Amino acid sequence: MLHGILRSGAFGQHLALSGQGPRLALLHELLPGAKRVAVLVNPTTAATAEPTARDVAVAGRALGLDVRVFNASTGGEIDAAFAAFLSWRPEALLVGPDPLFNTESARLVTLAARHSLPASYFPRPTSSAIMLRPPA
Repeated sequence: MLHGILRSGAFGQHLALSGQGPRLALLHELLPGAKRVAVLVNPTTAATAEPTARDVAVAGRALGLDVRVFNASTGGEIDAAFAAFLSWRPEALLVGPDPLFNTESARLVTLAARHSLPASYFPRPTSSAIMLRPPA
C-alpha cells in the first residue's frame, strides 16, 4: 500500500520533504484498520513539535485518518497525555521525535503495552561513533 501511495503521487512529494509523514503512512500500512491515531509531541521543542503536527495533519488527511496531537513536556505530562488520548480511544500512537521521549522511552512503552496500543517510536540516536585515522 505504501508503495502505491508513493507511486500515485497522492502525497509522495510531501513524503519526500517530511520526516513524520512517512512514519504515519507506514503505521497506517501496518495497521490498515486503525483510523484514529494519537500523536505525542513535546510543545516546548518547537523545532520538532510544530513540524511533526503539521506533517501528520497533512499525511493524515491524505490517508483518511483522524489524527489528533497531544502534548507532553514532562514525565508527569506523559501520563496525563495518555489519559487524555485514551479517553479519545485511538487505535494507534505515533510518538514524535524529542529527547524527552528518548529519556522516557520505558514509560512510553509500558503505558502503550498496558493499554494494548500499537505505537511507533522515533529511533533513539546512538552515541557510538567510529573514529577513522589515516594510516601512520
